[in-house]
Amino acid sequence: MHTQSGNTSKQRLHRLLSLLLAVVMVVGMFPAVVPSSRADSWATPYLDKMVGWGFMRADQAADHNRAMTRAEFMAVINRAYGYDQVGEIPFTDVRPSDWFYEDVCIAYNARYMAGTSETTASPNSTLTREQAVVILGHNMMLEEASGENLNFTDARSISDWSRGLVKTASDQYIINGYADGSFRPKSQVTRGEVAALVAPSTVYLDVNGVGYGLAMPGGDLSRLSVGESVRVLTYLAVSENGIALYGFLSEDEKVMFEKLIAVSGVGPKVALAALSTFAPRELADAIAASVHSKT
Repeated sequence: MHTQSGNTSKQRLHRLLSLLLAVVMVVGMFPAVVPSSRADSWATPYLDKMVGWGFMRADQAADHNRAMTRAEFMAVINRAYGYDQVGEIPFTDVRPSDWFYEDVCIAYNARYMAGTSETTASPNSTLTREQAVVILGHNMMLEEASGENLNFTDARSISDWSRGLVKTASDQYIINGYADGSFRPKSQVTRGEVAALVAPSTVYLDVNGVGYGLAMPGGDLSRLSVGESVRVLTYLAVSENGIALYGFLSEDEKVMFEKLIAVSGVGPKVALAALSTFAPRELADAIAASVHSKT
C-alpha cells in the first residue's frame, strides 16, 4: 500500500513537472513568442552574461530578436571557447578590412565552421536553428544519436546532416521546441536564442588554484560577481554521458534539485531549468497542491 501511494505521488509529480518545465524550457530557450522590449525579455539574463564575459557586444544584446549572422555567431563561439589561432581562408567574400575577418579565419581553422561553398563563407547570411545546434554540438563534443527523433512534431523536416546532433541535444535537454511541439529547424536563430544556448547556467570557480565549472540556477548566477568569495553547495551527477557538477547557494535549492532528479525522466538539466524559473518553495507548493487536489 505504501509503495502504491509512493508511485502515485511520483506520477503526479512527474505530470506536474512536465507541464511546468514545458513552459520553462520553451520560454527559456527557444520561445515561440518573445517580448518586444529587452527590459522584459526572457533572454536578458543570458544576454547580460554574454556581454559581461565579452562574448557579445552591448549593441548586439540590445536587439535580442534580431536574427544572428554567421559572422556574429563565429565571433561569439571564438570568444566563448577561447579560439584564437588565425589562419588562411579560401573565401573571396571575406576581406581583411571586414570587422569579422579574423573571426572567420579563426573559425575556419578551428574546423567548426565551413564555408557555404569552396570559396564563400556568406558571413552576412543568417543562421538557422539546426545549423546553430550542430556547430555548438561539435564544440561541446556531443556524439550523434541514432534512431528516430520523437521529441519534435516536425522531426522529419530536420536535415539529414543535423538529425543526429539535434536528437542528442534534445535528449540531453540542451534544446527544446516550441509550445506546439515543433523545433522549426529552418527558422532563423536569434541573438537571444544563441545567448541562451551559449551561456547556460554555468560559472567557473577557483578553489585553491583549481578551476571547476558548475551549472547553477539562473537566480544564483545573478547574485555572483567575478572575483568574490562564495560558499557553494555542490552535487556531482554521474551518468553514461559523463560527469557534471551542479552548484547551489542555498540548501533548499540543492534539496529540491535532488528531489526533482529522483523523478523518472527528469534529468539534471531539466531540474536546473525549473530552479532557474521557480523558487524551491514555489515548486514545493505547486507539487503539494497538485498531489492534494488529486487525493
